[in-house]
Amino acid sequence: MGTSRADRSGAGPSPPAPKAKAARPLDADGVRQLPPTGNAFQPVVLARLQRACGNAAVQRLLAARQPAPVVQREPTRPRAATGSAAIADLRGQTATPGTGKVTAGSLARQEWESLFRRHFVEPDKVEDEVESSHARYIFSRVYGWIDAQHFFAHIQFAEELGSQGATDKGLSIEQKQQRVRDLIGPDDEDPTIYSELLKANLINADDFLHYRESLFIAIALGMDMVLSGQEKALVKGFDERQLAKLILDNAMSAWSYEDLASNQLGVQFFRLHGAFVNAGADAAAVRQRFVDRLTEFFAAIEVVESPAEVRRLAAALPGKERWTSKKLPEAQARKRFPELFAFGAGTHRLRIAVYDRRAGAERGLARVRDAVPAAPGLRVEPFGTQFALVTGPMSHFEAVLLKRAVDRAAATGPGGALVTPAAAGP
Repeated sequence: MGTSRADRSGAGPSPPAPKAKAARPLDADGVRQLPPTGNAFQPVVLARLQRACGNAAVQRLLAARQPAPVVQREPTRPRAATGSAAIADLRGQTATPGTGKVTAGSLARQEWESLFRRHFVEPDKVEDEVESSHARYIFSRVYGWIDAQHFFAHIQFAEELGSQGATDKGLSIEQKQQRVRDLIGPDDEDPTIYSELLKANLINADDFLHYRESLFIAIALGMDMVLSGQEKALVKGFDERQLAKLILDNAMSAWSYEDLASNQLGVQFFRLHGAFVNAGADAAAVRQRFVDRLTEFFAAIEVVESPAEVRRLAAALPGKERWTSKKLPEAQARKRFPELFAFGAGTHRLRIAVYDRRAGAERGLARVRDAVPAAPGLRVEPFGTQFALVTGPMSHFEAVLLKRAVDRAAATGPGGALVTPAAAGP
């Protein structure tokens, strides 16, 4: 996914441009020499082995050179952060206002474009193995790892396109990424080492340029027809290595397990808080409201704030994106998180508990009201021969989050509060 350049976004001074990398030489056999990856075998050795013994021998050797197992996901270890760190990053990137009116969407755009830009200009901590560090991935106890670039981008998209339009745009991006993945993916008939490097998560931009030069040229030329104006501005001035990295990253990121949840959380944030944020009296008020509501939203989805816990959660993540990252296609995402794709107001409510006597239900109401004052429309209703403690109507997403808050704060019986359609009665 793309973002805009610093002079457009107003996100502060641009990071220093990366140093140009010298072209890697060819060996006597005309095979591109690649640097070691911390294990015993260079790809040049693997290429020779492949020519002599075939892909099966290469696969056995690659299996022997792999590091300790890691979770195969797009979120990466060096960019895992607390919610507070992500908000501090946003504060820094939006300290200088962008051009035009300041809104939730414009502030979100500054942040996600900055995250995109840094991914392409900051040098790796360990070349081709551990990428640079900044606050991009946060962990929600409700939704797992969240990609802040996707989250903030979809706040912008929701402001511009509405909830369904932003959802459709996010799905379109994943579909385009999948088409790139299909184009550049492994080929069982590949006579080069390229497919084996890809499947073994050892590929880099130089490999792609060397082994798939014609495909790179074709995709790069086709970008002009498929990228939006904002995306074109983001990649303007990229050299061929940065474009190759962009193509690889798109292919690796297609339907990554955290993408759609991150997208839809951004959409839900704007649906719930965008109007309030944008009603600020001036730019400073809008920015403060945005930060305040982000803090509230991160607390509601239970974003981890302990640096030690983030380090523990991130310990098994890879140092950089991988071809074999775990996937979550649209149908599975909708089944797992239906509330993230629902935008109706007043469609659901909670049945918190059921009591044999009204007096017991009234005491339960008082306890829940004290423990969770934000629970809307708390009341006792008849439930057959019993009495149910229920809330007023709210969106599906709000009901899911409120259930977790109620279950933590009050004794609600086995299974906790029940999320039900508002029209279904108690």
